[in-house]
Amino acid sequence: MRWTLCLFLAFTSLTLAAQSVPPVEVGKQTPPRNIGPFTEFFEDTSGDTLPLSVIQQQRFRPFAQKRNERTTNAEQPLLVTWLRFRIQNTHPTDTIRLFYDCWQGLYINVYENNHQLAHVGVGVVRPKGSPNTSAVLVRIPPGQTYIYYVQSISQVMSVLPIVSLLYTPEAIYRTTLENAYLESPLLVYLSLLTGSLLFMSLFAFYSYWLNRDKAFLYYGLYTLMGFYLTVQHIDDRFGLDLFRLPRLPLALLIVFYAFFMNHLLAIRLQQPRIWPWVKALLGLAFVEIVWTGLEELTGVLFLSNNFLYRFKLLPAWLLLLLITLALIRSQVPIKKYLLVGVATLIVLAFVPQFLNPFVPNLPARIEIFVNNPGFWSLTGVAIESLCFAMALAYRSRLVELENTSLHTHYTQELEKQLTDRTAEIQIQSQRLEEQRIRQLELSFEQKLAETEMTALRAQMNPHFIFNCLNSIKLYATENNAAKASDYLTKFSRLIRLVLENSRSERVTLRNELDALQLYLDMEAMRFKTKLRFAIEVAESIDTEFVEIPPLLLQPYVENAIWHGLMHKLEGGSVQVRVEQPADNRLRIIITDDGIGRAKAAELKSKSAMPQKSFGMNVTSERIALINQLYKTQTHIQLTDLIDPEGHPAGTEVVVEIPI
Repeated sequence: MRWTLCLFLAFTSLTLAAQSVPPVEVGKQTPPRNIGPFTEFFEDTSGDTLPLSVIQQQRFRPFAQKRNERTTNAEQPLLVTWLRFRIQNTHPTDTIRLFYDCWQGLYINVYENNHQLAHVGVGVVRPKGSPNTSAVLVRIPPGQTYIYYVQSISQVMSVLPIVSLLYTPEAIYRTTLENAYLESPLLVYLSLLTGSLLFMSLFAFYSYWLNRDKAFLYYGLYTLMGFYLTVQHIDDRFGLDLFRLPRLPLALLIVFYAFFMNHLLAIRLQQPRIWPWVKALLGLAFVEIVWTGLEELTGVLFLSNNFLYRFKLLPAWLLLLLITLALIRSQVPIKKYLLVGVATLIVLAFVPQFLNPFVPNLPARIEIFVNNPGFWSLTGVAIESLCFAMALAYRSRLVELENTSLHTHYTQELEKQLTDRTAEIQIQSQRLEEQRIRQLELSFEQKLAETEMTALRAQMNPHFIFNCLNSIKLYATENNAAKASDYLTKFSRLIRLVLENSRSERVTLRNELDALQLYLDMEAMRFKTKLRFAIEVAESIDTEFVEIPPLLLQPYVENAIWHGLMHKLEGGSVQVRVEQPADNRLRIIITDDGIGRAKAAELKSKSAMPQKSFGMNVTSERIALINQLYKTQTHIQLTDLIDPEGHPAGTEVVVEIPI
């Protein structure tokens, strides 16, 4: 009994609650258009999870207490509002046909007497296959009262407040015509923007195809994105239902803008400190684009708080501000055009999107412009696109002027180079003629030097023969046949070597040392114990490979014997050392312990008869000709040796020969 009483009281309370607002009476009289006083509302904060049976048990409040969704914001990103009203047909015979409209809702579900009547929507994300409208036709039979539940679902924020209107067929047609006439200036304006953006994008792509300048490519993508957003807004705003275009994020527009500005400003090269931040924000902007695309495909909002969606474009805003900073710091000639465009985009496009402003009590034809964020955003994009077009045109003009200047400068430079080249050719011709004459002179001098060299080498043979014959004569005078024979044998070998070497410009070091050895042996036989000698060759020297001028050493050895040692009663020694201080230089040191050059100069000769050092003079002339002919630097250095007591101790001859 107690449970029955409780159920009866609950049913009675629900019935009284449902009937707390009177029904809209229609019949012979025209129903009121605004049925807000006859409507109740309930905000579903669960996120569209409650079925109609549960909604019917919720507490509905008078429609007058509902907030204005246009000027206030809810915490939930999914805005679900339920409306409840009743319509009573008082006409005894006629069925009433009316149109109900709540203005707002991407998804609108209308339930009539607990049964779903319609499933419509407004915008590009409305239910597939449904018309782009928020008005629903209802039919009430005579003498019947129907109860209606209307569910309006919007995402993120509302563009228009939810209303509760009732139209007759004639009234809705008239209202549609009035709204079309009222919003025709906005449609014309947006159509002009659409055509302008399309023209600018096509022109940019054509310019890129001609010039391959990426600035035109990025500008074309930017204006094409603006064109797409404008077409999408027109189709959504005016319910043309011409396209079912996917909703692209506004961040994509900023990404194309960033590419365009980076190409013009060369941020990566000119401002390397800013570039890492630009890359990071570009990455976040791409994340936002993917995020929006996934929400579009799945129809699920990923954030639970509506206010957070206002900061969804924060990476794009920061990217825009950072590029603006880079633009302010840059020194590009088109800076003013770009600054005007960026300022326009920030003020008109982004501020309305973030603040969602609303100015009340405006004339209808002005209100559709002022309180329309899409109008401001698209206007900002169009003006900025125009500024960018002017910047590109001015940039092209600067490039043309620079090319003209470069062409003029290049022409002048070519003329100057032609004049200089002509003068240079004349000078070169003169130099070539002088060089030809000089080559003829050098060739003649070389042939003359070779002739003199041959003559000097020929002079060496009589000189050797003269000295050797004197020695043979001495042995013959002494009746020493054995020594004379041995001496004559050595003499014949020496003559053979001298004849062979004198016919060559260069001989091996071994041949030269063999000839020197024979000469010293003959002189030692002649002067008996008065002459001692030694020839030392460094082990690192390949005597069969190294070549030197022939008969170069013998005159110095002969001079050491005859002018240094023969004036000493006890005689002396001659040492010949061969060294190689460098890979390209040979050093031969001839040392004697004779009386020295000063004493020899006093005596004038080695015998009673004065004798001229013929071999030394010939050798000096040969060395001078060798240096001249082969461009070498053969050096001869003569040094007087002094003993510790300051007396002459001999002579040292150092011969430096390039090899």
